[in-house]
Amino acid sequence: MHDYRYGMLIKADFDSQELSEANFTSAFLAHANFRGAVLKGADFSCAYLHNADFTGADLTGACFIGAVLQDTVFTKAILTDVIWSC
Repeated sequence: MHDYRYGMLIKADFDSQELSEANFTSAFLAHANFRGAVLKGADFSCAYLHNADFTGADLTGACFIGAVLQDTVFTKAILTDVIWSC
């Protein structure tokens, strides 16, 4: 499992990566690129995702409870069973 908890990952590039079950809890991911990434069951709880790009990403079952999603892009992303709030 990929563990990025509390990481400062500004402009991180995760383009097309396999990151299922990754833990991004409380990570700072401003301007991060997740285009086409597989993020099934990933945990973005309380993450800062300002201007992050999830275009075409598979976010099936991902968790965004408490995440900051200002100007975050989800164009053509798979959002099946995503958890947005409690």
